[in-house]
Amino acid sequence: MPSHSDRTPNGVDLSRPTESTRRALYDLVVRIHFTPTPEEIQMAKEDPGNHWIPDYGPDAAELTVWYDRGRWYASWLSLEEEPDPRAPWQRWSVVRIVEDADPSSPAGVTFLEV
Repeated sequence: MPSHSDRTPNGVDLSRPTESTRRALYDLVVRIHFTPTPEEIQMAKEDPGNHWIPDYGPDAAELTVWYDRGRWYASWLSLEEEPDPRAPWQRWSVVRIVEDADPSSPAGVTFLEV
Protein backbone atom coordinates (compact mmCIF):
# COMPACT_ATOMS: atom_id res chain seq x y z
CA MET A 1 0.00 0.00 0.00
CA PRO A 2 1.40 3.45 -0.89
CA SER A 3 2.33 5.73 1.95
CA HIS A 4 0.17 8.66 3.01
CA SER A 5 2.43 11.11 1.19
CA ASP A 6 2.16 9.13 -2.07
CA ARG A 7 -1.61 9.53 -2.33
CA THR A 8 -2.25 13.09 -1.24
CA PRO A 9 -1.01 16.24 -2.95
CA ASN A 10 2.71 16.72 -2.51
CA GLY A 11 3.56 18.03 0.94
CA VAL A 12 0.00 17.84 2.25
CA ASP A 13 -0.64 16.15 5.59
CA LEU A 14 -4.37 15.87 6.27
CA SER A 15 -3.80 14.71 9.84
CA ARG A 16 -3.07 18.16 11.29
CA PRO A 17 -3.95 21.77 10.60
CA THR A 18 -1.25 23.88 9.00
CA GLU A 19 -1.50 26.93 6.80
CA SER A 20 0.43 25.20 4.02
CA THR A 21 -2.06 22.31 4.01
CA ARG A 22 -5.02 24.68 4.07
CA ARG A 23 -3.56 26.63 1.15
CA ALA A 24 -2.81 23.47 -0.86
CA LEU A 25 -6.37 22.23 -0.32
CA TYR A 26 -7.80 25.64 -1.21
CA ASP A 27 -5.83 25.62 -4.47
CA LEU A 28 -7.00 22.08 -5.18
CA VAL A 29 -10.67 22.99 -4.63
CA VAL A 30 -10.24 25.97 -6.96
CA ARG A 31 -8.65 23.77 -9.63
CA ILE A 32 -11.30 21.04 -9.42
CA HIS A 33 -14.49 23.01 -8.74
CA PHE A 34 -13.86 26.47 -10.22
CA THR A 35 -11.46 25.96 -13.13
CA PRO A 36 -13.12 24.08 -16.00
CA THR A 37 -10.95 22.11 -18.39
CA PRO A 38 -11.01 22.94 -22.11
CA GLU A 39 -13.08 19.78 -22.62
CA GLU A 40 -15.65 20.90 -20.04
CA ILE A 41 -15.87 24.33 -21.67
CA GLN A 42 -16.43 22.74 -25.08
CA MET A 43 -19.13 20.37 -23.74
CA ALA A 44 -20.91 23.31 -22.09
CA LYS A 45 -20.88 25.21 -25.39
CA GLU A 46 -22.17 22.22 -27.35
CA ASP A 47 -24.76 21.03 -24.83
CA PRO A 48 -25.51 23.73 -22.24
CA GLY A 49 -28.59 21.88 -21.00
CA ASN A 50 -26.50 18.96 -19.76
CA HIS A 51 -23.12 20.56 -19.04
CA TRP A 52 -22.64 23.52 -16.78
CA ILE A 53 -19.50 25.36 -15.76
CA PRO A 54 -19.36 28.09 -13.13
CA ASP A 55 -19.24 31.65 -14.41
CA TYR A 56 -17.91 32.87 -11.07
CA GLY A 57 -14.73 32.33 -9.11
CA PRO A 58 -13.84 31.25 -5.59
CA ASP A 59 -13.78 34.79 -4.21
CA ALA A 60 -17.31 35.56 -5.41
CA ALA A 61 -18.45 32.19 -4.00
CA GLU A 62 -16.81 32.91 -0.63
CA LEU A 63 -14.76 29.70 -0.77
CA THR A 64 -13.46 28.70 2.65
CA VAL A 65 -11.28 25.74 3.64
CA TRP A 66 -10.94 24.87 7.31
CA TYR A 67 -9.93 22.15 9.77
CA ASP A 68 -12.22 21.13 12.62
CA ARG A 69 -12.26 18.13 14.94
CA GLY A 70 -9.62 16.26 12.97
CA ARG A 71 -11.20 16.80 9.56
CA TRP A 72 -10.77 19.16 6.60
CA TYR A 73 -13.78 20.89 5.02
CA ALA A 74 -14.50 23.31 2.21
CA SER A 75 -17.60 25.39 1.61
CA TRP A 76 -18.74 27.84 -1.04
CA LEU A 77 -21.87 29.64 -2.08
CA SER A 78 -23.50 28.12 -5.17
CA LEU A 79 -24.34 31.36 -6.94
CA GLU A 80 -26.22 29.57 -9.72
CA GLU A 81 -28.92 28.56 -7.21
CA GLU A 82 -31.85 30.89 -6.75
CA PRO A 83 -31.91 32.30 -3.21
CA ASP A 84 -34.74 31.09 -0.99
CA PRO A 85 -35.22 33.43 1.99
CA ARG A 86 -36.82 30.56 3.93
CA ALA A 87 -33.80 28.24 3.38
CA PRO A 88 -30.64 30.29 2.70
CA TRP A 89 -28.41 27.33 3.65
CA GLN A 90 -29.50 25.48 0.51
CA ARG A 91 -27.22 27.68 -1.60
CA TRP A 92 -24.12 26.45 0.25
CA SER A 93 -22.00 23.53 -0.92
CA VAL A 94 -20.11 21.89 1.94
CA VAL A 95 -17.67 19.03 1.42
CA ARG A 96 -15.36 17.04 3.64
CA ILE A 97 -11.90 16.53 2.14
CA VAL A 98 -10.45 13.05 2.67
CA GLU A 99 -7.54 11.08 1.32
CA ASP A 100 -8.60 9.21 -1.81
CA ALA A 101 -8.60 5.43 -1.35
CA ASP A 102 -7.57 5.01 -5.00
CA PRO A 103 -3.79 5.39 -5.17
CA SER A 104 -3.99 6.29 -8.87
CA SER A 105 -6.23 9.28 -8.19
CA PRO A 106 -4.65 12.36 -9.76
CA ALA A 107 -5.89 14.69 -7.01
CA GLY A 108 -5.01 12.41 -4.10
CA VAL A 109 -8.14 13.50 -2.23
CA THR A 110 -11.85 13.11 -2.67
CA PHE A 111 -14.73 15.36 -1.66
CA LEU A 112 -17.58 13.94 0.41
CA GLU A 113 -20.80 15.93 0.45
CA VAL A 114 -21.83 17.02 3.93
